[in-house]
Amino acid sequence: GRNPASMPPEISKIAASFVRNRVPPVVDWSVDIPALANATKHTGFFNATQDSDGAVRRSKLVTRTGQQYFPSLALRTFLVNHEATAIGKLAIENLGRSNAKTKILNSLEVIDSKGDTFLKIPTDFEGQLMINYAGAQHMFPHVSAAELLNDSDSMIVTVRKFNPVTGKWDDGTDRVNKKEFMKDKMLVFGATALAVFDLRVTPFDENFPGVETHANVLSNMLVAKARAHGEMIDAKAPGFLRMHPDEGKVMWLILLGLGVVLSGLLSYFGAVSGLGITTAFIGLIYVVDKYYFFDSGIVTTVLFPV
Repeated sequence: GRNPASMPPEISKIAASFVRNRVPPVVDWSVDIPALANATKHTGFFNATQDSDGAVRRSKLVTRTGQQYFPSLALRTFLVNHEATAIGKLAIENLGRSNAKTKILNSLEVIDSKGDTFLKIPTDFEGQLMINYAGAQHMFPHVSAAELLNDSDSMIVTVRKFNPVTGKWDDGTDRVNKKEFMKDKMLVFGATALAVFDLRVTPFDENFPGVETHANVLSNMLVAKARAHGEMIDAKAPGFLRMHPDEGKVMWLILLGLGVVLSGLLSYFGAVSGLGITTAFIGLIYVVDKYYFFDSGIVTTVLFPV
């Protein structure tokens, strides 16, 4: 668009009064076939959001058509499981270099049947949540449709298991009792075979089943809800990731401080010792970012100080 100041007065007035909505709209929907739609009480969209390098690091929890807002598959599943409602609060801010008025999603909260907030979801202005992946594919049990629907009392489940010898998570299979295993489980159905092309690039895997991205988002919400209410849960279970709220204010001070200190040390000790000092600084940045910030669910732009 052109600069409103260069437009005719009438058009400029319209442009000045227009408030852009940062929640991306959907103008074309593909709906379920009647056989599925008629048997379904609830619906949710499952679009994938890719970063510029093609990787899926965020999940859109809310989208809209006009002023009608819709939840994603993972969010809808979480709401139905808890008999809850999601309330999104919009705000109008002055964003960007032009300082134009922009409508943003200021908060997304889950409300119980009494109207009380029992979970706040840290989405960005566009309604996206950073996915805190549990790991590579199969961190959540996979069951084939054939195993699930046959007449046997047992079935084979594919799931990663931690190998204490190697310190890695290795693919494995278990034969489980179907009735006991399925009790109180939430299932996300989808295609996982290479030939169906529902595969995504993630930080862990170049051929990650799209269906398991939704399982990770659902898991993030379940873990965050459990922690918020003091329920027993593994301390390492991945909950929400969020940007540090003060990074914009503090980062330039950190960069200035590190720059001054490192410059002084390198000038005093020289190049050879300076290499060790620089390596130590980078190691310190990694340790602080990994064990202080990231393990607490906080994402920082660690590239700047490095």
